[in-house]
Amino acid sequence: EISTIFWTILKLMLVVLAYKVYELIYVPWSKRRRALKYPNSYVAPTFVPLLGEIAVVLKNEKENKFRLYHVIENAMTYKNIDINFTQTGNITFYKLCSIKALNAITKFVPEKIDRNDHKDMFLDVVTPNSIMIIPSNQNWDVRRKTVMKTIGINFASQYIKLTIETVDNWINEKDIGEDIDFSFEVSKIDFNIISKILFGTDIDKMKMCKYTDPYDHSVHELSFKDTYIKLIK
Repeated sequence: EISTIFWTILKLMLVVLAYKVYELIYVPWSKRRRALKYPNSYVAPTFVPLLGEIAVVLKNEKENKFRLYHVIENAMTYKNIDINFTQTGNITFYKLCSIKALNAITKFVPEKIDRNDHKDMFLDVVTPNSIMIIPSNQNWDVRRKTVMKTIGINFASQYIKLTIETVDNWINEKDIGEDIDFSFEVSKIDFNIISKILFGTDIDKMKMCKYTDPYDHSVHELSFKDTYIKLIK
């Protein structure tokens, strides 16, 4: 009995292994072979099982290049390419590279899409009339209102004036021609907007905070904003 169980488990493992070889190696390889037949398609010169395009990205990093440097290089080298075939694991990506390819794909889009394919199916039973299954017909207004509520457009719109004022104040504090760390300055603007929303526009009247300098261990009394800026630098 033990021997029978062992051989059964071994056979199952071999079946799983064979399927994974088929899924992760043979299928991507066969798709690659088909793509090579077309002169207007780009396929990586080397087939790397499992990793695929990730291998090229790692190579770029090793050579101290931008991760997607090969995309720029290919665009400059191959001028008559309509589709770029890339592979990662068992997934093949078909990337459109020209208006011609986009127009060809667009022709496959059906003219009438007001279908309700989910009727009486799982999604319709669990979430009836939800945004994912509302057909694109006279119910478009319901879908639009649902989206607006979901992403909180109406709620966020009340802070547009505050956002504009905050950005204007930041601009007025800067000198023309001044060098700035853009990423850091944007973080400051974000902080000013969010803190005013959370604590009110009078946040500058908040009690001073004690800040300990990590280098000389000196203690300073700073505003909440300045303390935060010191901590994120």
